[in-house]
Amino acid sequence: MSAHATWRFIGAAVLATALLASAAVAPAAAQAPSSGDMCNNEGKAYPPDIVIYGCTAVIGTGIQNPQNLAVAYNNRGLAFRAKGDIARALADYDEAVRLDPHYAGVLNNRGVTLHDKGDLDRAIADYNEAIRLAPDSPTAFTNRGIAYRDKGDLGHAIADYDEAIRLDPRYATAFTNRGNAYREMGDLDRAAGDYSEAIVLDPMNAVAFNNRGAVYLIKGDLEHALAYYSEAIRLDPRY
Repeated sequence: MSAHATWRFIGAAVLATALLASAAVAPAAAQAPSSGDMCNNEGKAYPPDIVIYGCTAVIGTGIQNPQNLAVAYNNRGLAFRAKGDIARALADYDEAVRLDPHYAGVLNNRGVTLHDKGDLDRAIADYNEAIRLAPDSPTAFTNRGIAYRDKGDLGHAIADYDEAIRLDPRYATAFTNRGNAYREMGDLDRAAGDYSEAIVLDPMNAVAFNNRGAVYLIKGDLEHALAYYSEAIRLDPRY
């Protein structure tokens, strides 16, 4: 099991001050967020429909700066993907890339969505370009590693996870995913070591606990397997 659903986003870039001053959705409310604020959504956890509303308003203002406009399209694409509307998400990412071909984050996000569609080759192509533009991005390397793993290319997957960990030695998700690749290769000791490191770095990582339990299960150590599975369930009762 991988952690696809929980970690593959690159966070939305911060919109320019001019965007944050866009018209408020409810002028009568003194503290009502502006459309730019709703579109930005960095750390605010607005629901997808609110982000889509805000970004659509921002896009409709006729911003002349293509980089800022690309951010709005990217952020709306993230919201459409969160709603499961892959076609609209891809359309927004395509427009963001057209406006700003050097925007590594949107290339990563489009790669994630292409991966959702099962188009692994195009996803890898987007990750390649994201890495070329931002070679210090552990997220893009990890995402490309997942795509290679899903293609059955475990060697390239592990190489990408290695690079992600080199760039960010505290990146728990990269350890979890490298552990998955090692487990599929039959290298259970290395897999267990990576899952253990992921748990140390992120004690709330239910996926790492579950996958560590799977290694114990394969080894026939049912007592330890049950303990790790139980902890995964405690951390995420809907897992």
